[in-house]
Amino acid sequence: MRIIFLLLIFVHSVLACSDHNNTLSLYQTALVLATDAGAADEAVSILNGYGQPTESLAIPQAGITLPNLETIDAWNNSIGNFGLIIVIGLVPYDYGGSIGWASAITADQWTQLYAYQVKYGVRMIHLDGWAGSFAGVGLAPGPGGTYDDQTVTLLDPSMVPTAGLLSANLSTYGLWHSPAVITDATTTTAILEFGTNIDYSVETVAGVIQNFSGREQMVIFISGASWCLTSNYIGHVWFHWGYRGIYNGFRRVAMHQQSNPIEDVTNLVDDMFNQTDIYVTVGPDPEGQRSRINTTDLEMHLSWLSEFEATLNPGSVYFMEFGINGKGSIDTANCAPSLYIPDPIGPSQNAEWLKPVGTGVNMWPNISYTWSQECILSDPLASFFQTTSNRDAVAWVSHTFTHETLENATYFDTNLEMSFNLLHAELLGLTSAAQWSNKTFIPPAISGMHNGDALKAFMDNGVMGGVGDSTRPALLNPNNSHWPLITTVEGNGYAGYTIIPRWATRVYYNV
Repeated sequence: MRIIFLLLIFVHSVLACSDHNNTLSLYQTALVLATDAGAADEAVSILNGYGQPTESLAIPQAGITLPNLETIDAWNNSIGNFGLIIVIGLVPYDYGGSIGWASAITADQWTQLYAYQVKYGVRMIHLDGWAGSFAGVGLAPGPGGTYDDQTVTLLDPSMVPTAGLLSANLSTYGLWHSPAVITDATTTTAILEFGTNIDYSVETVAGVIQNFSGREQMVIFISGASWCLTSNYIGHVWFHWGYRGIYNGFRRVAMHQQSNPIEDVTNLVDDMFNQTDIYVTVGPDPEGQRSRINTTDLEMHLSWLSEFEATLNPGSVYFMEFGINGKGSIDTANCAPSLYIPDPIGPSQNAEWLKPVGTGVNMWPNISYTWSQECILSDPLASFFQTTSNRDAVAWVSHTFTHETLENATYFDTNLEMSFNLLHAELLGLTSAAQWSNKTFIPPAISGMHNGDALKAFMDNGVMGGVGDSTRPALLNPNNSHWPLITTVEGNGYAGYTIIPRWATRVYYNV
């Protein structure tokens, strides 16, 4: 994309304007300055999510030369190479002695960066800032920082209208933060606010925008991480402010919340119809320690769906997606014949073990799907979804018939797991639902991703892709963790299956 006089042309991200005898052009590439890639990840994950070109520079304690900030072309036109500068924690190191903690970015380099900002109108973002290190602010009265939880709130979402954010009280639990006060209101404006806690009895400043004679920067006084909801929310704030709402393409958010169908969770996806033992039950429950959702739970959640959707930004759609295991209905209804499929036996391996194609032992008997609809509908959950409004309030996807672990599974087993579950969905009318997908599915425990026999069985049953586990590097696209990974024979045993990124929460399946 090339932006010339604010006209958008899709080639490269460049902003151009006139400066007397030459033209100033500006690439939108973000420059991220940090001690290492781990520290930079908080920013890079947001930039990757937007598909924004990024250059990260790991600066060691001894320092490093900055990349070329600008280029002068053959016609004496100045081209700025970066449209946003992001600095993580001021790139700090302990130099000992009288120096102590200081930035590895030298005074001359700060001067270069500041001059570049002014010349090209580029904004700077400081993440993980300490309130005692910035002009115009100071540390709030207290211990100088805390890990104790405080709410953090965006004071005015209209400051970043293109971000589409609503104001919310977000948690800082586990995040080091240094509450601030403003000492110079002529240069500094608060945009984020901390609530009170045991260390701070009054509201304090969590983030600011500063303008020093035309040089603009945003400072966030909270540490962050790519897995953290609060960091991701704030990421949309700094991204849209930093780029003034101009960025490549347009943003679409596909949020899939997934967990097991047990009581007192806010989303119900994996293992619908199956039973899952709960780790511990707290408080009285007339049904005891239940291992399965009931129709009253479902009614409450479907009612909540419409209430929740009404709170979202205009144009938003929110629904649950149930991944079904058909055998759960058969077990609950005691339909004959009974079926027990143990996990496949085989050599001990880790999750990334590459199973030799054609190996393994069949766990399934050679049978056909013979269970009757009449028997299956004696399962209250199966019966509940015969009401069209209940069925169509959610989306549906396969999770295999019995939830057999697929690392060592044969083609024979996997084919029956897939085909039986589709037959079961057809019998219950789920394939006629408003939202049914047989092109994707949820692999049990995200297994089988290095099993060529299983991958072939998925695709032979019309399933072209499914969710992965983004805590496993082998299942991530090496170029961008937000892009899908297409399997190969060398890495997965079978080529062409699409692994969709999915990040695990800190909520475990049996809570």
